[in-house]
Amino acid sequence: MSDIQEKRTAAHMVEMLRAHYAGAPSKPEPGYFIEEIEAPRSSRRADAIYVPLASQLRGQIHGIEIKVSRADLVVELKDPTKADAWMRYCDRWWLAVADPAMIQGLDLPEWWGVLAPPSGRSTRLMTVVKPAPLLKPADKADAWLSIVTRMYYRGDDVDSEIRKLKGRAELAEQDAERTQERLNEAVQELAELRLSDDDRRAIVEIVGKVRRAGWHYSSEFGYGAADRVEAEDIVTALLNLGQLRRDTANLAMRVRSQREQLDRSVKVLREVVKGEHDNLAQIEQRLVETSERAS
Repeated sequence: MSDIQEKRTAAHMVEMLRAHYAGAPSKPEPGYFIEEIEAPRSSRRADAIYVPLASQLRGQIHGIEIKVSRADLVVELKDPTKADAWMRYCDRWWLAVADPAMIQGLDLPEWWGVLAPPSGRSTRLMTVVKPAPLLKPADKADAWLSIVTRMYYRGDDVDSEIRKLKGRAELAEQDAERTQERLNEAVQELAELRLSDDDRRAIVEIVGKVRRAGWHYSSEFGYGAADRVEAEDIVTALLNLGQLRRDTANLAMRVRSQREQLDRSVKVLREVVKGEHDNLAQIEQRLVETSERAS
């Protein structure tokens, strides 16, 4: 494992999982993510439980066991039935590891899925190392009672969610204002570039495609946007493009100026050389005339 992966703690993994299940910032919460929750009629805990709200997944319960060291994972595998306290109520069961290398050479239960930290271009969605199969849970009544009780006493009830959403709406409004300012700047910058109508249409089309890029549907997670580029990124790219074009134009202007100066210098040098040549020719003619008179 790399140094970064070795330093990942269970708390780091929880935050990554929370971001993974949180969905795109501009979209409603796709479900509830609950950490450290006791199983019904048991003292055993699940590291995390996720309850999706998407219509295709509504009613499911996903359990997550977190491991940040191979040694702990080996101990867990010696008695995989320890997870049964929660897994018996879950539709999917995930093992979240700090590094995919942790599971190499280990015989994992076939009903466990495996998640690892984001990789590649994704900075939010966890990497699915092994998909979690759909299980056949027992009666979930006790599990739902535990989840709802936890939500109520930990401030995850509806009223608390409304307050949270209002706060997020205020932040989103502030972000929208800042983004609008950046967009206005971009429009002004683009206007100064003197683009043709075709160029403007091409930019609008590209921006539209980029903002829609990355959306996909997963039967396990619902909709996600691993590679979605926000408006702020697009604005920054356009402003950078404008600055690059201006810098290029300024450089071309300096090159033309230096070329013109060089041409003038060469012209002067030619005139000097030509003048000296004429002088030498005159001197040579005088010498010839002097020699003829002397003879």
